[in-house]
Amino acid sequence: MKHAYEMWQQDGVSVHRAAQLCGVPVQTLRHRTLGYCDPHKDKSGRFPLMNSTEEAAFVAHLKQVAACGYGYTRHEIAVFAGETAFFLGMKDTSCPVNDKWVGGLMNRWPDLKTTNPNHLSFMRARSTTRETTHNYYKELSVILQRFELLHKPQCIFYVDEIGYPRKETKLTTPQDKERSFTVINCVSAIGQVVPPYLIYKGRTMSVDLLTGALPGTQGTASESGSANSKISQTYLSEHFLKHGPPHKGVPVLLLYDGHSSHIVAPLIEWAKEHNIIMFLLPAHTSKVLRPLDFCVFEPFKLAYHNQCQDILRKNLGRDVKHCVTYATS
Repeated sequence: MKHAYEMWQQDGVSVHRAAQLCGVPVQTLRHRTLGYCDPHKDKSGRFPLMNSTEEAAFVAHLKQVAACGYGYTRHEIAVFAGETAFFLGMKDTSCPVNDKWVGGLMNRWPDLKTTNPNHLSFMRARSTTRETTHNYYKELSVILQRFELLHKPQCIFYVDEIGYPRKETKLTTPQDKERSFTVINCVSAIGQVVPPYLIYKGRTMSVDLLTGALPGTQGTASESGSANSKISQTYLSEHFLKHGPPHKGVPVLLLYDGHSSHIVAPLIEWAKEHNIIMFLLPAHTSKVLRPLDFCVFEPFKLAYHNQCQDILRKNLGRDVKHCVTYATS
């Protein structure tokens, strides 16, 4: 069919003659010439989720992050493909694609390997090795030298997200326990802190939720209360570019975590156009290569939980006192 279309388009052969020479249905070729379907599509049927170029970039991205230790299960590929298609405007929501599409992808790319949850647990136990750390710093040194960032710590940033689900306590209800929100944090090598970016669980974001927040804090909402590819794009284009890079046009190195940041291949290409070098950190090395996780996030989680418990205790005491006063009056 593709050859028949090119014969009609380039050689000036009529639709009927091109279909006859190539042995394809005349009406099908006519539909392609009239723009009713993709003229370069080799197979009949519905349009694919991604074209060949987009799918190749998607697979290359999967292989890249897998090389850094972020193995994907079939379900995670389905989720990631849904987010990528949503980012590219091919789907209205970021929900996962079905298992049939993942199976077709594996058939089209037989060298693409998946892993299972048990293997991921094994990888977590053996990821922080001398070899992993050495390779990380070796590759990082190459990037720093190539873009002349060795003596520009103000141009080196680390971004990560952390979720805050409400822990189950005697004072919480099942409905409260399900609520959660996420904070995207970013800091430079000289200690410059980009204002937090909050993600609340819900369909819409209320500005009242930012009352009392640090200056420059922004927020949004998602159904899961965590980031997705669209939110990552908004964060980089509207928040990070505003508060992060010291000067426009100067290369900026952005270190990120492959599992939590939802960085898709098209977003990496966008970052390159804006002089942002996305550098993927090795998987499961939080306490060694991600000091924010160990030195900032965990203490903050503990302080946040203690503050929530203190507020709940005070409010509970006030309510009990009000009930006793009402009952004895």
